[in-house]
Amino acid sequence: LGVDLWSKQVAVLEALRDHERVCVASCHSAGKSFVAACAVLWFLGCHYGARVVTTALSMPQVKGALWTQIRKLYHGARYPIGGEMMESPHLYMDREGWEAEGLSPDKPESIQGRHSDHVLIVFDEAQGIRRQMWEAAESLMTSAHVRWLAIANPLYPDGPFHQAFHSGRWHPIKISALEHPNLEGRVILDQKGEFVSITDVPVDRPVRFPGAVSAASVRDSMRHGINSAWFRSRVLGEFPLESEDTLVT
Repeated sequence: LGVDLWSKQVAVLEALRDHERVCVASCHSAGKSFVAACAVLWFLGCHYGARVVTTALSMPQVKGALWTQIRKLYHGARYPIGGEMMESPHLYMDREGWEAEGLSPDKPESIQGRHSDHVLIVFDEAQGIRRQMWEAAESLMTSAHVRWLAIANPLYPDGPFHQAFHSGRWHPIKISALEHPNLEGRVILDQKGEFVSITDVPVDRPVRFPGAVSAASVRDSMRHGINSAWFRSRVLGEFPLESEDTLVT
């Protein structure tokens, strides 16, 4: 594909190579849809007759986030991937059934029956995908070589995404904004190694990933408090300890 990946994106792809189920809790703007798109084209291009099914929080997000990245990578690939990219979220290879398709999360039954020797399931923005879709996707886990990637911002301490991350059945990965290359040399820690602040001193080097997480965005999130649920989920990539509607701690 000819892309530049940072360490956590590499870790996600290597985990997907080595584990059947990979669950990723990520901060904002870490490139999670980008790495999911890389996974789709890798799996489709390197496994003959493969079938890839993707979904997200809503159909507009399937088309606008994940499949926008898939299209860019497909057309900008260093080596031609082959097949035919359709206007709908659909990429056909050279025979029936060898394809990648974006499905609506509102129709769980649409994911069933899409069996093949090689199957990849991608849940982008997985935190908000309904339980019925998770249950429907389980029907594809009987294929000979199957992989399932669920990736999202960890916004709520409940639901199927939270359960998957802590179940022991999935390989869990946490992506914190403080680890991102764009913040290298900007993070201030205390003697215990815990986050304190972001330095105002500019770093004399170009930003490696323009448009990704920045010192300004982290500093803005600090107004909620570094111990807040907002900061934990959107910066540290950690699930909140309590839901937003908790009445008593």
